[in-house]
Amino acid sequence: MNNENDFDYAVVVAGNMQVVKQRFLDNEKQKKTKMNKQKDSDYAFKIAIIGNTSSGKSSLMKRFTEDIFNETFVPTIGVDFKTHSLTLDNETVNLNIWDTSGQEKYENIVHAYCNVVHGCIFLFDLTDHQTFQDVQKWLDKFKQSTQNEVKYILVGNKADLIEQRTVSFEEASNLAKKLDMQYIEISAKLNQNIDNCFIQLTQDLIQQHLKQNQQHKLEEKKDSFQLKSTAAIKNSFKFW
Repeated sequence: MNNENDFDYAVVVAGNMQVVKQRFLDNEKQKKTKMNKQKDSDYAFKIAIIGNTSSGKSSLMKRFTEDIFNETFVPTIGVDFKTHSLTLDNETVNLNIWDTSGQEKYENIVHAYCNVVHGCIFLFDLTDHQTFQDVQKWLDKFKQSTQNEVKYILVGNKADLIEQRTVSFEEASNLAKKLDMQYIEISAKLNQNIDNCFIQLTQDLIQQHLKQNQQHKLEEKKDSFQLKSTAAIKNSFKFW
């Protein structure tokens, strides 16, 4: 080291490297824990929460996963991630929930996550009509990002602000019907309908999963039958 400043700089760098290393180890530990939880579950689904900035996406996720509500608005940078488990009809469902940023500069990151989800919550603010009008825009962008068969639910947040709402229940219900979605109103602040929001979507995902499995089994039986038929035809020619 040439001088005292160089020494101080080296100490800072070494300290930062230690922090990075510890974060890496913590993340690996969390991944293993999540994988073990998923192994013990009957179902595992990935769900994205999409909508305008300040519509309450982070509040919805934190209320559901941690039962907390923060009055201070802090915009999500890129994507935030939480896990939570539900028990439905004596079966355990592990949910991986992604809170996506509503800012345009993070659109590429959000699109990458949308490509692997099973379900999507389109969230809007009942007191801000523009967030409601933008639901169609978010849905169109989402469909451009995935080729998967995804289940959707439309959710209106801040139902507790009755005097300030600018979107009626009828208007929102009509849009949901048009887009072939269920519709539910919630209040992340008062913890109203939070669990029901995820339960409704999860039940749809389970039904879709069972239907897809049944379809796969039918296709396997069909393929097996065709193979046996082909083999039988080939064998019959041997006798000619």
